[in-house]
Amino acid sequence: MIRPDFPLAEVAVAVPAAGTFHYLVPPDLTGRIGLGHRVLVPFGPRRVTGYVLDLLDSVDPSIGEIEYKEILQPLDDEPLFMPGLIPFFRFASRYYHYPLGLVIAEALPAGLKVMSRKTVRLTPRGERILKQGPASGVETELLARLNRPAGLTMARLAREKGEALALLRRFEAKGWVRIETRLQSDRVRARTRKWLSLRWPGQAPPVRIGPKERELLDLLADQGPQPMPDLRDRFPSLGEIVRRLKAKDRIRVEEREVYRDALGRALYFDGRVPDSSPEQSAAGAVLNQALEAGRYRTFLLHGVTGSGKTEVYLAALAQALDLGRTGLVLVPEISLTPSMEGLLRARFREDLAVLHSGLSDGERYDQWLKARRRQVRIVLGARSAVWAPLEDIGLIVVDEEHDGSYKQDDKLRYQARDLAVLRGQQSGAVVVLGSATPSLESRQASLTGRYGLLTLKNRVGGGRLPRVDVVDLRFDSGRRRGALTPMMKQALKETLDQGSQALLFINRRGLAGLPVCLACGHVIKCLNCSVSLTLHQHPDGADETRRLICHYCGFDIPPPERCPACSSGRLRYLGLGTERVEQEVQKAFPEARVGRLDADTARPKGGLTRILEGLRDRTLDVVVGTQMVTKGHDFPHITLVGVIEADLGLHLPDFRAGERTFQLLSQVGGRAGRGEDAGRVVIQTLSPDHYALLKAKRHDYDGFFDLEIEQRRELGYPPFSRLILARLQGNDEDRTRQTAEIAARTGRELAESDPGSGVEILGPAPAPLSKIVGKHRFQILVRGPRVNALHDFTARWLDRVRPGLKGTGVSMFIDVDPYQMM
Repeated sequence: MIRPDFPLAEVAVAVPAAGTFHYLVPPDLTGRIGLGHRVLVPFGPRRVTGYVLDLLDSVDPSIGEIEYKEILQPLDDEPLFMPGLIPFFRFASRYYHYPLGLVIAEALPAGLKVMSRKTVRLTPRGERILKQGPASGVETELLARLNRPAGLTMARLAREKGEALALLRRFEAKGWVRIETRLQSDRVRARTRKWLSLRWPGQAPPVRIGPKERELLDLLADQGPQPMPDLRDRFPSLGEIVRRLKAKDRIRVEEREVYRDALGRALYFDGRVPDSSPEQSAAGAVLNQALEAGRYRTFLLHGVTGSGKTEVYLAALAQALDLGRTGLVLVPEISLTPSMEGLLRARFREDLAVLHSGLSDGERYDQWLKARRRQVRIVLGARSAVWAPLEDIGLIVVDEEHDGSYKQDDKLRYQARDLAVLRGQQSGAVVVLGSATPSLESRQASLTGRYGLLTLKNRVGGGRLPRVDVVDLRFDSGRRRGALTPMMKQALKETLDQGSQALLFINRRGLAGLPVCLACGHVIKCLNCSVSLTLHQHPDGADETRRLICHYCGFDIPPPERCPACSSGRLRYLGLGTERVEQEVQKAFPEARVGRLDADTARPKGGLTRILEGLRDRTLDVVVGTQMVTKGHDFPHITLVGVIEADLGLHLPDFRAGERTFQLLSQVGGRAGRGEDAGRVVIQTLSPDHYALLKAKRHDYDGFFDLEIEQRRELGYPPFSRLILARLQGNDEDRTRQTAEIAARTGRELAESDPGSGVEILGPAPAPLSKIVGKHRFQILVRGPRVNALHDFTARWLDRVRPGLKGTGVSMFIDVDPYQMM
């Protein structure tokens, strides 16, 4: 082995680069840099963020002579992640075919990325030339664009077509522009506050002290050091008092790090531990035994809605903490964190950090640091919390494990449930996957013995599952006016008359769905995406606030009075959204207090908690919502659940459409009748004979599983195979299609040369959503029976395909174990 002059660090850089790189640790940084540190390193002409994964004192001589670059500086005083997470990061990079440095950047709190950036600005001479007007119109246009205080970045100009970069080189040679390299620093950093403390806690030298000065000194002597902001109300002239006392050498002012408050949005619970049912006790005993063994195991906790799965989680978590270990609790999306956070805080007080996208970047950074510094033993969060820097994890809970929200659909397209199982393996932890409607993959794993199976077949307290009535919209359309059929209206009336609450579910936000012309059939679509626009209206109800909005890119226009294609006035809005249903319920029941829970109302800070508190405190009678209302909430006074359009999503070109529909209907129906009063579910549908609806009506998960699993077996879909979706997208449709065809042909040739892998290439085909945000999309499906062979094949295929993408304007994204095929 060859020993370099200084230690070497293995570094993953936060740019789209395969593999890792080695840098010298200069003498002045030796001992200041360790595993898990962020560092600034040179990378080509730039300086970028890197992450230290290993420290080496020798290298393999077969590598040959290499002139190593040096690490420039550490970016933090302490490592941001512990060494135990490094194998986890490496696995995720290999499995999801994503650069390791970008995996780590995705895992860390947002805003922690330092990188040099080249910016182009006009010189005074360039400004004069612009005013004079050069001969070329192209030159004038580019100079005008550069004539702004911040200039333009080179990266932005490089992405554009045309001769911008060639012109820049000419401009620079003529002295019209200057190209500056600046370091773009972190968007977040630790928050500090000024604290006051006594300079002489005991006997101080004699000096003349004023009355207000004496009052402040006495307070510090009695109560100890104090943050300055907390003293301003009592001392309006605090700054002047502090200045005088500092001059007299009587007080010390110092900066101390403080955490931003990320809590305070939880629902309140009193912390009482309810009595366990026999089924809960039996499940808890199995989990306790596994926790005491201290070895990895995964259990599927399959319990009907209202069976008390959450209490099983909490009891197991308490046992893990008693054993001196930590706990990680995942929920599928932000809408469930207020309830779960409230339960955890009631039981475990402040021994908790929360991590999800509803927090500000600064709040997430602070919560991450609390976990990293071992100041809390429990982390709660949505899918990104699977990366939390917890050490010695004893228990991992994945609540509503079937939920598609655990799958990220951009950048690093990871499945948090599957990574939670892997993290459990690497930590020697017990993993509990809980659901009333388990995914077919998890259920099959429990039947083959890969997971243990725990079942809760009955509701806590002996409650019954709700009665389900189905309204066939094919025969009820003549009597239906708007969103509510006569049966739905009557059920709502009876519920409100009894003083109970109702939940209405429709999985589309907005006022109305499809804007279509009844004269020519024209559908108003987004200019950037191959999807129709959705009608929205401001809560004040004014007609001038109506907008047609694209839910994919945000494009919006005012609703036209006439059809843009044929100028007919017969423009109608077909389909329903949450806003429209909310209006109809309010009109039909003017005395009812109606709320709405969807992405629009939950987006403002505190909006979600206010709606959930309205249900809990019974200040709302009816809540209309999207998928957010279907998951995990427990409100005992909800006795009616109405499903407005059960067919949304049922007939999508996706092999999971039936499974998703069954799960949605079962989950939303499970919100009804969780208290003392019996519950009822009313489902409006155009497909009453579909097996997913029939099994949901009968609360028959086992019957649904038996039908669905046989279809999957016959068609060769998961869990009997593994899938990887390659999506190619670009601005030019023909070029994108041709590039996809070349990639698929390369894949078929590779598969034919290795028949033992069992891999097959399907496609390319236009994606069902063939254009999004101006990008034409084609997809290729890679399918194989064995996971290792599939990933080995994909790595070799990508090595052949990716070099050919350069200069085509076509991007390729890899989605391993895709959940959405759209």
